[in-house]
Amino acid sequence: MSGSQRNHPQINLSGSDDDDDFGTPSMRLKRTNWYDWKFRLEMYLASKGYEGLLDEEWTKSNLSTAEFRQRNAWASHLLRRIVSSELHSVLRFNADKSFLETFHELGKSCGVSCVVTFSMKHQELHQLRYHPGTSIREHMNKFNNLLYLVKDYMTDLPDFGTISTGMAACIFLNSFNQDQSLQPLIGSLYNSEPFNYDVVYKSMGFEADRRQLTPNSFPKSNVTTPRRSEKGRRSNNESSNQNSNRMDNKMKSDHEILVKRVDKLEKIMKSHLSTSK
Repeated sequence: MSGSQRNHPQINLSGSDDDDDFGTPSMRLKRTNWYDWKFRLEMYLASKGYEGLLDEEWTKSNLSTAEFRQRNAWASHLLRRIVSSELHSVLRFNADKSFLETFHELGKSCGVSCVVTFSMKHQELHQLRYHPGTSIREHMNKFNNLLYLVKDYMTDLPDFGTISTGMAACIFLNSFNQDQSLQPLIGSLYNSEPFNYDVVYKSMGFEADRRQLTPNSFPKSNVTTPRRSEKGRRSNNESSNQNSNRMDNKMKSDHEILVKRVDKLEKIMKSHLSTSK
């Protein structure tokens, strides 16, 4: 195999290669699927050993090399096959630019639609809560994936700022505020040095592992009602029913007494009338 062939791998979109559905209409870049498409592209380039094409430093250092020109030409050709026709104008306007510059321009063109999605994900991150009794590890993984998705959005939407590692740590710890048994640990983590996301994330991971090793030492759930409470509720319901029955019986008894008194009064009146005659 020649060097040229190694630097220009064949792109087979017919369904027989590992990118068989990358160039199909449903997977091509549109204004609404930037982040899904971007992730697939990054993984695809990495599988070819071309991840440097998305690296600013590598691009600057290799602009004048034959290797860069070959890879850049290959990647630019790839874009024409995996970008929908609605964005082909972006490719034409940036035909004389590097693959990385064109990639960023595509991101900007998709930015208007992405703002809505970013806002939703940003809100989801802040509202994510751990439910006591469920897997701490699963919650941590969900939070971590969502955090890096939001940070990925912010990379392409610089006007929205960034999430510092300290802020990420605060949001992460706040997501556990429904579990009272974790509050002592959380309080100590706020005083940790240094205070950053990696430190609190690892510490919470240790706690998750500890609880998994000794599950009986911790309540299964603070959300579900304990069995004793269920018995208590049943007891209260039974007591309420008994009280209700007693009230009904008392009312029935009072009514019977009243009826007897009325009957007795009627008899007295009849007797009195009979005597008068």
